[in-house]
Formats: sequence, C-alpha cells, structure tokens
Amino acid sequence: MSSQPEFKYIPIDQLKLDPQNPRLPKSFRNQSPSEKQLIEYMLEDESIIELMLSIGQNGFFEGEQLLVVPEDDGTYRVIEGNRRLTATKLLRQPELSSVFKNRIAKAIEEITHKPKQIPCLEFEHEDDIHERVGFRHITGIKEWRLLERARYLHALWKTKYSDLSPSVAARELAKSVGSNADRNKRILVAFEMYSVLEDHNFYKIRGLDDDSRFHLNYYVDALQNSRPHISSWLQIDKNGENPLEKLDEEKFEKLNRVWFEENRALGDSHDLNALDKILNPDNAPAQVAFFEERVSLIRALELTGEKDERFEKSINQALEALEDANQLSHKVKIFYPAWSDDIKTIEGLVRSIKFTVEGKIENEKND
Repeated sequence: MSSQPEFKYIPIDQLKLDPQNPRLPKSFRNQSPSEKQLIEYMLEDESIIELMLSIGQNGFFEGEQLLVVPEDDGTYRVIEGNRRLTATKLLRQPELSSVFKNRIAKAIEEITHKPKQIPCLEFEHEDDIHERVGFRHITGIKEWRLLERARYLHALWKTKYSDLSPSVAARELAKSVGSNADRNKRILVAFEMYSVLEDHNFYKIRGLDDDSRFHLNYYVDALQNSRPHISSWLQIDKNGENPLEKLDEEKFEKLNRVWFEENRALGDSHDLNALDKILNPDNAPAQVAFFEERVSLIRALELTGEKDERFEKSINQALEALEDANQLSHKVKIFYPAWSDDIKTIEGLVRSIKFTVEGKIENEKND
C-alpha cells in the first residue's frame, strides 16, 4: 500500500518539468528535450501567459499543489502541474524562453508576485500519482486532448494492468479514473492502432504527425459496435487479448491515406456510417471502386445498393400512406382547398418518378 503524500513548499529551482508529460508528442519526448525546449513547447499553449498573469497577480493558490516525486539528485520532478510550473518559472526567469519575449515581458510588467517556492504534494513513487492525475484530466475540468488521454490510459494499462486484456483493463480503468469502460476499451485499441501508424512514420503522409493533423477520434469512433464492418475489414478483434494481432496493415495504410492524405472521407458519424456500409463483405464492388478506382465516398456508397433499398422503402411507405388516405377520403366531412394543391403535387411527383423508372427499365432492355 502506498504511503500518504507529504505536503511541503519546495523552492522553484528544485522543481523540474517532466519530459515524459503526456501532453507532449512522443516524437518530441523522444528527443530528451531540455528545460528550455520544454518551456518553449509549453508556451505554444497561449494559456501559459494567462497563467503567468493569474499567478503573478494573485499568488500561487495553496489548494493547487503540484504533484511531485523525488529524484536522486535531490530535485523533484513534477508529474502534475507542468503548466503552472512553466508559468511560475517564467515569472522569475523570463530568459528561459527565446520565444514570445514581448508577451512575457508585458505580462511581467503587470504582476506583483514572483513566487520563490510552490506548494507541492510529494509522492514516493510516480505510480502513486497516476490515478489522481487520470481522474483530474479525464473527467475533471482540465481535460486533456483525446490523444493525451489515450497515451495516459495506455501507459496506465501497461504499468498496472498489463496482465489484463483491453476489455478487462478498460473496466479497471473506469473504476480508477471514472470514465466509461466501453469508451476506454476503444481508446486503448485506438492507441495501439496509433502506435502502428507512428511506427510506420505516419506512412510519410505530408504534414501528418502526432501534434497536428492527426485525429485519434477517427479510430475511436470507427471502433464503435454500431460500425462492425470497419473493424472486421481491418481484422481488428476489439475483445481479444491482442486486438491487433491479425491487423491487415495494407488495408490500415489505405484507410489512413483516405482519411489524412486524400481527404476522401472524414471521421464524423455520417462518413463513418457510409464507410462501414462500404466495408460490408457483401459490397466488394464498392470497396474496389472506393480504394482502387478512388471514386468519392458518395459514389461508392451508391454501389452498395443502399439507395435502392431506400427507394423501395420510400415507395412502400408512400403506397401505404396513400391507401390509408384513400380509405379516409370518403369519411372526411370538411375538405380544405389546400389539400387539393397537395394532391396535385403528389400527382406531379408520381409522374416524375414514373418517367424516371420507365426510362431506366428501357435503358436496361437496350443494354
């Protein structure tokens, strides 16, 4: 059982930013960034300047302690609170950054507080902080981006529940961080997919990396139970011990290029639903047209026969409604003039549909 954290004020020069902060892209973390690089990266988030003003004008709120672990050299690594530490360091040492100099200088002109030490909770081990941090960022007010949450949940799975399948681990994670188990499972599997993409250097798709045009929600939402054909086509077993064991990497690359290079489909509900229909095993011609012939998503969807089904259903529904209206017409006591206009509109639509259908039948005969 882990020991209780110890509250203490720690001098700023003994506090270090975490180079493995989940907010940082893996490509950046792998560079072993210096403190200066970390600070300049964090400054890309404009709220850092706002934090500087808030802390500089009001002081450091004692209830917002940084969560830290001790290092062998006598310093402390900040696991939770890197943005606040960045802002506070810049208040005292603006020279730590070579970017946004004017904005930093302007902020410092408006402040009265430059804290020398910060309230912290010292934990014995980093793992002791994980659940507290996860709950705060995944369900709390300071929500991480989806990729950051996924990176955190995946790391927690591999460190605390490595012997569990994604399905079981997702339930355990739901207990500890308070999020939905089914969504957790999809996030875990999606991050595994992302790792494959990353290992392949994003298939060298121009401009695609983990901090710009990539959207993890495309993966997460594609894995919904309501879209079974996408997972099946990629040979992903969401409920298996190793969901990507049989992943068809050739198809996976094709799908990523469609999403992030060709922009022929998006990750919203409309496009994902259409894509799922196209990837139904019964719709091989639509798949060939979409992936090989590179037709549009709408055109490929038409080849699935969905429009034929909708047309037939609409005709049947209209027929039932008109039969019902015909029976009621003899019982209606007051006939409003506007109904006559509606009936004329129906007659016109029937003539138009009849003309179109008969034309298609004649064309098929000639073919």
